[in-house]
Amino acid sequence: IMKQKSYLVTQIEFDFSNSPEEISKDEQKFITDNSLGVWYAFDDEHLLDKVSDTIGFCIKDINFEDNKPHALTAYF
Repeated sequence: IMKQKSYLVTQIEFDFSNSPEEISKDEQKFITDNSLGVWYAFDDEHLLDKVSDTIGFCIKDINFEDNKPHALTAYF
């Protein structure tokens, strides 16, 4: 059984050009900012599909890493 793991999306850029209606810069920033953070997926490709499907726009560029405890907040 495949288990989803957590990914941390640190930067993302969407292709807003195919939208049926114009999206303001403020709306684009809001959508982009709310796409950052922890996402759960089976693998890298599933992550891209999941983000794109959830947000509703194609991804032009993305930076992500495996989610791991942060040095300042982790308990050992």
